[in-house]
Amino acid sequence: MAGFSRPHPHSHRLDRPCTGGSHAMSATTSHTMPAMQPLRPETSLRFACRPGVICFNECCRELDLALFPYDVLRLRRALGISSGEFMKKYVLVTQEDGQVFPICRLSMVDDGRASCVFVRREGCSVYADRPAACRAYPVGRGASFRGDGSLSERLVLLQERHCHGFAENCERSVAAYLEAQGLSEYNRFNDALLRLHQHPRVLDGSFVPTERQLHRYVLALYDLDRFRRLPGRAAIQMATRQEALPDKDEELLLLAIDWLVRDFFGP
Repeated sequence: MAGFSRPHPHSHRLDRPCTGGSHAMSATTSHTMPAMQPLRPETSLRFACRPGVICFNECCRELDLALFPYDVLRLRRALGISSGEFMKKYVLVTQEDGQVFPICRLSMVDDGRASCVFVRREGCSVYADRPAACRAYPVGRGASFRGDGSLSERLVLLQERHCHGFAENCERSVAAYLEAQGLSEYNRFNDALLRLHQHPRVLDGSFVPTERQLHRYVLALYDLDRFRRLPGRAAIQMATRQEALPDKDEELLLLAIDWLVRDFFGP
């Protein structure tokens, strides 16, 4: 597992999966800081992104994109490579001041425009398995726990000046737009991370992970192939009350979250 590095001082902030509070799915580009307008699921949204729109592919450049574990699962499967190979080839792991957990960012092409490694002239080459932030754009979604333990969702509209998708003649509710982008499956796995990111010890600042715990976090959530082969997997099975580690990556990811919660904070 590669060590952690600091982000470039001019990298652009994004609402990241690895925060101590709520998490959101959105990316920003350096064209301008986006205006954020609160949304409701029933709010009407006029937007479309397609070949022919003059800004097509512009949101895939000068991009700062943090990846959720489920994003990596889908992308590496689409590419037909191991999770370890994907992490080595496409991911930069950073540890930022004020953040409890590491952030895994998608590497960008060094073409002078920091283009996404998967963007082509005709569009996204991994479109069917694109990350949650790409699916949701131009909507940002934040999730957090209420006091009673129920899930609270916050939606915002990200309006960047370079984007001409808002002029397209395609209108529907925000809920219908997000459903059409296939976000429900992504939300299920991303929201499961709240047990880690919003644990009371994370929120009150009393949990300070060790270097070993930071590596475990990245390994268990982002490198599932290696996690499955860990020499200590018997202890993981015992801690999570599993007779064997699941063969299916989706089930293994949920188990990894459960194991990290127990390992970091106790039963």
